[in-house]
Amino acid sequence: GVGGSTVIDAEGAVIGKVVELLLECRTGAVRYIVVASGSVGGIGETLRAVPRDRVTFGCDTILLSMNEHDFNMLSPLQDGDWPADVEGDGSH
Repeated sequence: GVGGSTVIDAEGAVIGKVVELLLECRTGAVRYIVVASGSVGGIGETLRAVPRDRVTFGCDTILLSMNEHDFNMLSPLQDGDWPADVEGDGSH
């Protein structure tokens, strides 16, 4: 499955791991992926939603069409407060 897959930015740096996918109920299309980053053993991790249009699914990795700086500019998700959708430009 996708959960736990390594996430790599546009410059080849490892950003984190996939935690979850949010699917569109009617179509089953992926709306965004949730990426955990900045943790050691799961402690202190930050969750961010990456829009589907910024993601390419590989066999063992997920590739982002953004660099680490742009990824870090995405608003962190709060526990239990995940959006129904996110904007492709990184703002929401």
